[in-house]
Amino acid sequence: VFQDFIIRLKRVGAMMRHVILLGALLAVARGASPTTNAVNTYKTDGTLDAAGSLASCVAGDEAFPEKTTVSFGNFQVDYKKTYKRVVNTAVTPNKVYLLYQRGCPAPTTETAGPNNGIFAVPLTGVKVDSSTFFPWFEYMGDRGAIRGVNGMYTASQCMWKNEISGYTKNVAFGVSYDSNGWYTMVDDDTNSTTPKVRTAAPEYNGITSTMSGSAYPTGPAQIVLSDTLEKDYYSQSEWVEYVAVFMNREKQVLDHSKSTRERWVCHSTAANKIGQKKKMLRASFYNVTYDSWTGDAEDATLKGWQVRKCDHTTNHNRHCELITAAGGIPAMADVSRLPASKKKRDGYTYQGLTAAEMMPFLEDVDVIIVGSTFCDGNTVKGDYGATVSGAECEAGWKAVLQSITSSDVAKRAPALDPDFYQVYDTGRITDPLGTTDFNNGAHMEPDVVLEDHIKTMYPSVNMAHEFVWLRNMMTEGAGMLHKCADDAAKIGCSETSAVLAAQCSDASVLHTIKGDACIDPAVVVPGAPSASTTPTPSAAPATRASTLLSLLATTALAFLAARA
Repeated sequence: VFQDFIIRLKRVGAMMRHVILLGALLAVARGASPTTNAVNTYKTDGTLDAAGSLASCVAGDEAFPEKTTVSFGNFQVDYKKTYKRVVNTAVTPNKVYLLYQRGCPAPTTETAGPNNGIFAVPLTGVKVDSSTFFPWFEYMGDRGAIRGVNGMYTASQCMWKNEISGYTKNVAFGVSYDSNGWYTMVDDDTNSTTPKVRTAAPEYNGITSTMSGSAYPTGPAQIVLSDTLEKDYYSQSEWVEYVAVFMNREKQVLDHSKSTRERWVCHSTAANKIGQKKKMLRASFYNVTYDSWTGDAEDATLKGWQVRKCDHTTNHNRHCELITAAGGIPAMADVSRLPASKKKRDGYTYQGLTAAEMMPFLEDVDVIIVGSTFCDGNTVKGDYGATVSGAECEAGWKAVLQSITSSDVAKRAPALDPDFYQVYDTGRITDPLGTTDFNNGAHMEPDVVLEDHIKTMYPSVNMAHEFVWLRNMMTEGAGMLHKCADDAAKIGCSETSAVLAAQCSDASVLHTIKGDACIDPAVVVPGAPSASTTPTPSAAPATRASTLLSLLATTALAFLAARA
């Protein structure tokens, strides 16, 4: 019996070896399942080298070993074997996209359900409707996937190089898209003698998909991003993960998002140890009235100051959340000293405010952040065609600031800043078109935005941090029209597109992250320099609940410390 058992055991062993060998041969024949996501590769000149694809794809294989985890943003990602189901839940009705790995069969509506588009990923020919998304692609290493843009509002050297070379087209000029495809207009007027003539262009510059921040189609195969609908910076910045899903860059971007959150919490904890809280106001000023495009007077933007009350139901609330995280008190939380007659129908926007109407509201404000200090011929001279210099733009803004500061200096305590308020704009980095680069980088790196805001109120929290986007309008400059060719030392001056393009020596280089090392809250002493330490990685990806609990605990500890 024993000998019979041994014989049978040997036979089973031989069969198992054959099975293992057969499995190995089949794996070699079909290609083993990938251990990383397939991504695009690019040449040093920034152009596409090869699209990320699988040489073979068999049903049951795992095509996406690297996945993302959504913690705050209003979107969902459901991973199948060879495709992903992405849902934008920030809009109603939701937008649903099916993304299948190149080299694998495409899912169908019948098998995967209703959708707003089926795409092979990673994408290769993308039209990006908002410059906000440029650094997201650049950080992932997919700058070369952008083949069309809706305006070059950027200070990115390599984006300008790609545009000047013609690899990336500025589709905002000369080319349009509708249900019939791409077309160009030979004659764009509407008179009867020379009617419009359309020249068809079924495919334009390799563009096969469009990423847009709105629900209005502006290109083929539209993909809607809704980052601006989010009500806090955490959720808004997480939309880079949404884009990463379309490019198979989940792991890289998820690691970035986790590090960003860790730095945010740590910097905020340090700032909230300061006992003497300062009050900060975020406001805008318009030098002219902009009529409503809807025809409803309520939708017009009136000349004067504009203040939006903190309201957690609106996307403007993220500025209040940011100020609180920076250890400050948002002045917009209490607008009782603003005239009720200037409140819009929405219930939280006050606009058309004069300097006299702003003065009572500003009496206990320490820092003002002006949303934008844009200038053009219309805002300065009342003529869109007029030429405006950087000096004229700055002089206009200085006059606006003097109207709300000079008459009230005597009311301030002598120990406070001699220039009255600390007034900042977001013009430290400007682009060749005269707009701020803040809207691009801030969504990618909210922790750096937080650091900038902390430094305006409590510079001792992190003496090593250097401003990235905020600029002191009193001492460093104002306006967006200073040219570096005229005054290279002027903070916020803009280079020409040609100069920026010439500075890009390797278009495959990634976007540089500007975040500083975490500040150890244990060593923060108000009025003294603070030591730095490397943040400790979280054991697991943060969730909305766990992170919010952490922030609540931090705030409670800071409150108790202040009361002790």
